[in-house]
Amino acid sequence: MISFSRTIVMPDILDHSQTAITPLQIFADSQGRQMPELTWLTATDLPPAAFSLLVHDGPMTPTLAKHHKCKIKLQIVAQTMHDDYLERLVRLRAGSNTARVVEAAAVVIHFQALPVDARAAVLAGMEPLGSILISRAISHLHQPRGFFAGKCDAWMADLLDGKTGEPFYGRCNRISTQQGLPVAEIVECIPGWGDVS
Repeated sequence: MISFSRTIVMPDILDHSQTAITPLQIFADSQGRQMPELTWLTATDLPPAAFSLLVHDGPMTPTLAKHHKCKIKLQIVAQTMHDDYLERLVRLRAGSNTARVVEAAAVVIHFQALPVDARAAVLAGMEPLGSILISRAISHLHQPRGFFAGKCDAWMADLLDGKTGEPFYGRCNRISTQQGLPVAEIVECIPGWGDVS
């Protein structure tokens, strides 16, 4: 059986340290990019659509699917494999691999906490991590660590299929097992324009 904690307590600022944003920084550095300028926000500072998508203690995949009323597809942009973890930069698209981007995410996935079949699914790269955890009934906790806003630079505009200068919003999230083993650290960015947000 899947379990998530349902009581959500969101302090004004959870963790606006550099470590919370590390997964995104890894890919900015590896691609020779500057990090987009981010402004740390309280949950209540987020616009209503971004609040409804980001301020929760559950997985993003079903949250996005419910909001956009369609299945969410994974598109891998870049990845680096290590012995016991994987760094991956992804786009999540609404409905198909050519549909609009509803999230760009940088994630570090730790294999030690995942059963063999879940590891194999992660490596296959066909479905988002949230879908893998849910479909295999892997009990886990989501721990949002902070929320932010930014304006797209060329790199973020490319990741989100947007335009330079357009707003985006995000959260830093940690996923762990019920026993406290790390499953993933994720920086999740959503577009802040049109009906996508």
